[in-house]
Amino acid sequence: PLVPGRFVYGPVGGGVRVPWRLARYLGLRGIAYEAVRELARLLGRYLNPLARLAWRRADVILAQNPETVRWLPRRHRARAHVFPNALVALDELPPPPGPRTATDRVALFVGRLLPWKGGAIALEVIARAPDWRLAVIGDGPDRRRLERLARRRGVAERVEFRGWQQRDEVWRVMREEASILLFPSLHDEAGWAVVEALSNGLPVLCLDHGGPPVVAHAACGPAGSARTARTVIPSLPELGDRAFLLFGVGRGASSLATSMQPIGTGQHPLSAVVPTHLLRPPQRLSTRTEGEQHASGVGVPGAFGNPSTGSPS
Repeated sequence: PLVPGRFVYGPVGGGVRVPWRLARYLGLRGIAYEAVRELARLLGRYLNPLARLAWRRADVILAQNPETVRWLPRRHRARAHVFPNALVALDELPPPPGPRTATDRVALFVGRLLPWKGGAIALEVIARAPDWRLAVIGDGPDRRRLERLARRRGVAERVEFRGWQQRDEVWRVMREEASILLFPSLHDEAGWAVVEALSNGLPVLCLDHGGPPVVAHAACGPAGSARTARTVIPSLPELGDRAFLLFGVGRGASSLATSMQPIGTGQHPLSAVVPTHLLRPPQRLSTRTEGEQHASGVGVPGAFGNPSTGSPS
C-alpha cells in the first residue's frame, strides 16, 4: 500500500469466526485460543494501519469468503469480491477418476489436528453412524484429546489415526479408500483438502460456513441441501444454524456414486471478478497481501499454496 500505482489487494482472509454455539467441540484449550484469536481479529480490523491503508487505496479487494467481505469496514465492501485461492495444478493430478462405486463406508478427515478444524465434530458424526469408519490423516496438538474422545464415544475401533502422509498417499486414499471427505472445520478461510478431494472425484461433506462451501461450489456447482446430506449419513448431529452441505454427488447420493472432473486454475480467472479496465495496462497492476494471518497467498491463476503434502490444511 506504500508503493504508488493501482493494485488489487488480496486474497485476504481472517473474517471467519467460530460459531460460539459450537464452542463445546473445541475443548478448554480450543476455547482459550479462539478468545485470543477474536481479540486479534478486532485489533487487525481497527488498529492495523497498513491494512487500513491498503483497503482504502486498493482498486479491488479480493476476499476468500463472504464472511471476510462482511468483516471489512462497510465503506470498503463495494470494492470487495469473493475470490478463493485454493487451487490445484492440473498437471499434478492423475488421470480423471471414473464413477465412484464405493462399497465400504469410509469417511476421510484430512487436516491439522487443531480444535477448530472440527475433529471432534467428525467423531460425533461417526458415533451417530455405526456403519461408517473414519480415517484421520494429519497430526497436531489436538490428537490426544481426539483419541480420548473416540474412546469415550465408543468409536475407537472404527477410527484410524494415520498421522502425516505425503500428498501422493493422501490422494490415493481419496481415490481408492474413502467414500466421502468429512470436513467440519469451524473457521477455514478456503479449504485446500476440499479442493483436492473434489479434484480426485471424492464427494465432500462440509459445514455451511467459511471458505469450504465457497471453493466447493466453484468446483462443482450448487451444493446438495442439508436434507441431501442426510441421505448419505442420516444421523448427522444438529449444529445450530450451521448445516452440513454435500458437494460432488448428484441424484445417486445414497449410493455415493459420482463422476467428477478435475478442477484447476481455469475455475477462477482473475478477469471474472476484476473490472476489465483495471487489467489495462498490465504493467501497472500488482497483487499484494496483508500478511500470513489475514491472507493465504496470491489468488491468481498459477499460484498455489499449502497442499496436503506433509501438512494438510
